[in-house]
Amino acid sequence: MITSGSQPITLQVDTRGLEELVRKVRQLGPANPHVRKGLNQIGVRWITKVKICFQRGIDPYGQPWARINHRQGQPLLDTGRLRNSVKHNVRGTNLELASNLVYADNHQYGITVKQRRFLPDKSGLPKQWLEEYQNILLQNIENALATTSPVI
Repeated sequence: MITSGSQPITLQVDTRGLEELVRKVRQLGPANPHVRKGLNQIGVRWITKVKICFQRGIDPYGQPWARINHRQGQPLLDTGRLRNSVKHNVRGTNLELASNLVYADNHQYGITVKQRRFLPDKSGLPKQWLEEYQNILLQNIENALATTSPVI
């Protein structure tokens, strides 16, 4: 009940629709094709962002990579092997970006060379990446909810 002055005002809301929406979202789960499609779309976009970072010589946060002295050109672009090794994988509701090259972590974390991050780190996703993730996933969840049959 909401009161304003001396007259009480009553607002009643039928939450059955909201309860149904919550039930539908819970049923989606990682096996839902719309959820998987959204995660795969995000993975493809993020791989493109990683490749752009390689091209520009910057990390995912826009910071320039350390220069190289042993050859001409940009860091990490001698053969393009590392850049092309980064792939995405959807596991349940998790999206992974990874490289299977044994020296990838050396560059990502700066173990024996100057650090040149090519993937986001534990500080979190860059703002643009996060916004894109949220928008794509939300659109796919809306599509999934639109295709589920209503309960009568």
